[in-house]
Amino acid sequence: HVPTTSTEQLVCGREDTEDGTNGMLQRILEGFAQWDTQHFLYIAQCGYTHEQNHAFFPFLPGLLHLSIQITPASVHAWLGSQATAMLWGLVLCNSAFVGSAVFFYRLTKHVLANEQLVRCATLLYCFNPASIFCSAVYTESLYALFFFAGLFQLYVKDRWWLAAILFFHCTAIRSNGILCAGYFWYTVLIEVQPTQRSLSTRILSGATRVIACTMACFLPFLAFEAFGYHQQCVGVDPLPNWCASRIPLLYGYVQKTYWENGLLAFWQLKQIPNFILAGPILFFSFYISWRCISKRWRHFWRALLSFRNHEMTVKGWSATGLYGRISFCMTVHLAFLSGFCLLFMNVQVATRFLAASPPLYWFAAHMSQQSCRIRKIIWGYLYTYIALGSLLFTNAYPWT
Repeated sequence: HVPTTSTEQLVCGREDTEDGTNGMLQRILEGFAQWDTQHFLYIAQCGYTHEQNHAFFPFLPGLLHLSIQITPASVHAWLGSQATAMLWGLVLCNSAFVGSAVFFYRLTKHVLANEQLVRCATLLYCFNPASIFCSAVYTESLYALFFFAGLFQLYVKDRWWLAAILFFHCTAIRSNGILCAGYFWYTVLIEVQPTQRSLSTRILSGATRVIACTMACFLPFLAFEAFGYHQQCVGVDPLPNWCASRIPLLYGYVQKTYWENGLLAFWQLKQIPNFILAGPILFFSFYISWRCISKRWRHFWRALLSFRNHEMTVKGWSATGLYGRISFCMTVHLAFLSGFCLLFMNVQVATRFLAASPPLYWFAAHMSQQSCRIRKIIWGYLYTYIALGSLLFTNAYPWT
């Protein structure tokens, strides 16, 4: 049996409370075991037993499963399987959030090079509107940790292979991790290459490196799809309809069938409250995307198309700074995620879906230091969403 509601807490067919004797602790932890958390806990203890489980990528459930396995039997018997998994999940996700804040600070320090802005942006990230999801057993903190660490290794340390490994984990956590491959393509096309080498040598070397890194970003997604196809289609009778598709993608089928995702599928009158919920983060995302892209798009195309005088062309566009080459790439990424969320997804997830986008906090920090009124509005928004999220999420009300 698969958990289908936020309050249903079943473990492989039996109530978890039958396992443990510490019912009070379980009731305390129950507030955090809502919505997607139930699916992660179920997969960690039961595996991918149903189609709809495949909407959730295996990294977090795998960590929970491993943590349960290394828990002493006496502790497991006292807590019960549900509480054991929850405690491990809370430790892992909150530790990951602390780590993500460290890498965010180090990345921001390199890009903005202004200690006051750096501290303000980091503080905004630590109190982001999706804070409840960063504290619960969700993928937000883990994804942010590997994503920020990957960006740091790529742009600060210039360690492509390490960035590829970290982005590999991003895709193992969430499907949108495959978009991290775009950072390698952008870097090899835009960033200044050593002038001592010939153009053909630079192209061959860059293409080899970027293709290898792209494969690293896509590999977890492809492997997860292959696993799903083998489990759900091979030797199964009757064969599910999606298995016979020209390109059988289980993840897309599950998202469309069980979560009703699709182009404008969520655009219904009854969903207006959810659009209002996502409104602030989407408006701000589109605003800063327009502001940055409209300011630098000419620089981007000149740098992209100037093969012979590449170094001279890029020289007039700094890598760092609020409108620099690094920030531009991240802003384009943010714009794409915002548009995709608005058109194809359950729009209310925008607040947490976009939480790992550095430009949100960089521009917010910049704007808050320019105007006291804007600063009050930004912090009022953050405090409101943190309070409402903590209250509604833990009581199983819609806040996803």
